[in-house]
Amino acid sequence: MKRFLVLFVVFSTCVILITAGTIGIVKSLIANGHYFSIDKKVHYLFLGDSQFECAFNDSLIGHSQNISNSGEAYLYRYFKATKLADNNPQLQVVFIVFSNNSIAAWGDKWVWDDNFMNGHYVKYAPLLTKKEYQILLPKKSKTILNLESVSLLKNIQFLAGKESSYISYSKWGKYLPNVKSNMDSLLRLPAKNDSLYSSGELSDISISYLEKTVAHLKNKQIKVVLVRTPLHPLSLTLKNESSIQHFRKERLSDVDFIDFKDFPSNNNDRADYMHLNYRGARKFSIFFNNLLQQGLLDSVDKQAFINQQMELLKDSEHR
Repeated sequence: MKRFLVLFVVFSTCVILITAGTIGIVKSLIANGHYFSIDKKVHYLFLGDSQFECAFNDSLIGHSQNISNSGEAYLYRYFKATKLADNNPQLQVVFIVFSNNSIAAWGDKWVWDDNFMNGHYVKYAPLLTKKEYQILLPKKSKTILNLESVSLLKNIQFLAGKESSYISYSKWGKYLPNVKSNMDSLLRLPAKNDSLYSSGELSDISISYLEKTVAHLKNKQIKVVLVRTPLHPLSLTLKNESSIQHFRKERLSDVDFIDFKDFPSNNNDRADYMHLNYRGARKFSIFFNNLLQQGLLDSVDKQAFINQQMELLKDSEHR
């Protein structure tokens, strides 16, 4: 019996070491491979969550690519941004989502909830460092163990296959037309309890990785612009406005912030309180492209220029 136990321990240890070694080698091959290039004509990059994913139709915005993904935490977005910046010297500007839910504490579910981890961890597992494992493992060891096995299989399939882009293979994100148009029905529903949204508590982990992302892009001489996409004026997420703006002015005052919260749109342009549908995205993307062509990025007071153009658009629609 003792001999059996010794053999079992030795065998188990060998299996664990071989598996861990295989995982490490496969991750290294991907992380250090040439799998993260995008079209050389792309100068503008959009990185965000579902609000960006549904708002920026990159087919209507010159020299741009939208690589946004719903429910993606800043932790994962940091690795997306760094890999894209390091492998695409043609990039000039990265637009990053900064909305009321982006750094709110209640948005931590994007990091810790199993449903969100299942959707995002595997995509970025080859890029995570010791620090991320120190953060995640104490709370999510069982989930990570399961996802590492899924990641290993998918990554071996990638290396053995003919796909040359890890971005598309792992579905890092793209513009996603939202066909919903629910605003009229949503407005008829009873008002929700806003206690969750009213909290001014912010997410330390989201803030940390947002700041790391900004610092890395700046170090690569890439301009960073924080963007808030259109919101319905009754969106409950606006309840923490003072908290997020205080943070931005205190910690990110040297980063441009452009705000489209009040972009003129009607209920038919919206999927819900926080997201544009495909009609709204078309209208907004054409407007955004025109701003770029008119020199938005060189403007001294970008927000004043945007507000002026939004007023002109509103006036033209009311004629």
